[in-house]
This record gives sequence, C-alpha cells and structure tokens, in this order.
Amino acid sequence: MYVSDQAKSLGLPTACIRFDQPLYIKALNVTLKAQLYVVVRLGGFHTRMSFMGSLGHVMRGCGIEDVLLLLFGENTIEHVLSGKAYVKAIRAHFLIQGALFSYY
Repeated sequence: MYVSDQAKSLGLPTACIRFDQPLYIKALNVTLKAQLYVVVRLGGFHTRMSFMGSLGHVMRGCGIEDVLLLLFGENTIEHVLSGKAYVKAIRAHFLIQGALFSYY
C-alpha cells in the first residue's frame, strides 16, 4: 500500500515491485484483494531458478539423468533437474550443450 501511495504522489499510474519467491505469493494476494495499482514481479534469481526447473521438467526422461550421473551424485540429480541446485544446473546444461554442438 505504501508503494502504491508513493506512486500516486509521484504521478505514476502503476508501480512495479519485485519480491523473492516466498513473499511473491503473499504480495500478489495482497495486491489482488486490496485492488492496488501495483505490478508484482518475481525476482530475477527466482525467475532463473524457475526456468531451470522447467528445462529439467521438459528434459526429464530423455536420458539426461544418465548424463547427469556422470557429473554429479545420484541424490543431486533431482535438485539439478528441479532448478534448486542452480549453479550445478547451469554447469550441467552448459556441458550438455557443449557436448551436443561439438560435432559442428
């Protein structure tokens, strides 16, 4: 509500505010119930984590688990595919991309 009031005082029709994933859902609910003119967005890091999780979901079952077993331990693969182990997921996807495009 504070952000909405500040935007109105500055003459802005809407304000854009970013939150981390745990606060994003709460802030979205508050803005919808109070009908505030605020655009709530997910923070950059959590957006990237979500993207890595979607890549893992799409690639699951095509043999990526076998490739990841060569790089990481068995318990780590689920975290890599869900995007929670972000740094390891980035490394894995870069290595897989490099291996796939090395023949050209």
